[in-house]
Amino acid sequence: MEEIRGQDIYLRRSENISLGGVYFEQAIPYPVNTPVLLRFSLPPSKQEVIVQGVVVNTAIERTQTSSGMAIEFKEFKDNGKEVLQQFLACVCSKES
Repeated sequence: MEEIRGQDIYLRRSENISLGGVYFEQAIPYPVNTPVLLRFSLPPSKQEVIVQGVVVNTAIERTQTSSGMAIEFKEFKDNGKEVLQQFLACVCSKES
């Protein structure tokens, strides 16, 4: 998953994703309420999903070197929400 900040692009590793948001593991967290712009694609679609989100929670485990942040999705561009819904439906049907 790519996070776009101005001219910079940061690759983020997501631990889980839902229609409501995503959790980035091993990320130096931004403060709560920081806006973020994300871009990604999901199988089987090759369509790009672009979504504006906001940091809603951060986690830093003081005894380890891991940290992370939760992003709530606020506004999808184009049909990004439908692409994500299709991906989640496919994943959920395989788990049943």
